[in-house]
Amino acid sequence: MTGKKSYNNYDNRKDAIGLGNLYVADSSSRKTLFYHDFLVLKKEVPLIIWRAWMDTKARYKRSILGPYWLSIGTLTFVIGYSILAGLLFRRPLEEFLGFIACGVITWQLISGTLIEGAKIYVGSAHEIKSVRVNLLGLPVKQILRGLIGLMHSLPIVLLVVCFTDEISKYTLMVIPGLIILCSTLFGIILMLGTVASRYRDIEQLTQMLTQFMFYMSPILWKPEMLGEGSGQLVALLNPFYYGLTIMREPLLGNAVPLRIWCVAICLMVISLFVGCIVYRRFRQRIPFWI
Repeated sequence: MTGKKSYNNYDNRKDAIGLGNLYVADSSSRKTLFYHDFLVLKKEVPLIIWRAWMDTKARYKRSILGPYWLSIGTLTFVIGYSILAGLLFRRPLEEFLGFIACGVITWQLISGTLIEGAKIYVGSAHEIKSVRVNLLGLPVKQILRGLIGLMHSLPIVLLVVCFTDEISKYTLMVIPGLIILCSTLFGIILMLGTVASRYRDIEQLTQMLTQFMFYMSPILWKPEMLGEGSGQLVALLNPFYYGLTIMREPLLGNAVPLRIWCVAICLMVISLFVGCIVYRRFRQRIPFWI
């Protein structure tokens, strides 16, 4: 071994072997590989959308109603719990029906993406080891699968809202809310998937915390029920509260306070920053960890 040198084509590799030098298969820096993944991702968007749709169809193969079972389950849960909540809290049914419906479909997107996102690389180990895969495309595919499920339940929720609340000009704000929420989830599952490929306990931890946060988040209860003062901290210190609010309030035809938008955008920036840093640092180790 006479030295270390980078060779990038067949002739240089052959020369390296003949000279007894160390041949480095890929000497690109982490930064170069990271930006390359983003450039390739732009070209693969149509393919990723198609794969997300085919994964959804495969999940409900030989099912008559297919993904609409999710919509039926959501509607059944919303009606059942709304009746129960009305009796428990002695409030009109209309007060809870739209609120819970919008909260539940938003939480389904969040929880499903996080739980499945924690194993995006481990679950695709065979594919990653067999063919050249852009690892950034797997988190995007997972989010698209969640959006497909959301689109199946959204018409039913809007129908419920038409009877309990009202559609207004603020309803259109659900679009930027959805973009912010999906961007936040992308950063989180990019980090979770990378770390979980090394430490498999992350999958179980994510599932446990997601179930815990379901009860701690204002989905089945309203923040004003906590009263004034320190009780409000249960909601305000919960990061999922802001993602739920920027989706639920526009669907109910209400305006979202500016401070909620600001916190939601800050959480999005933080999650994207941390997720990209973790992915860039450990990207090349993922195929060996899984």
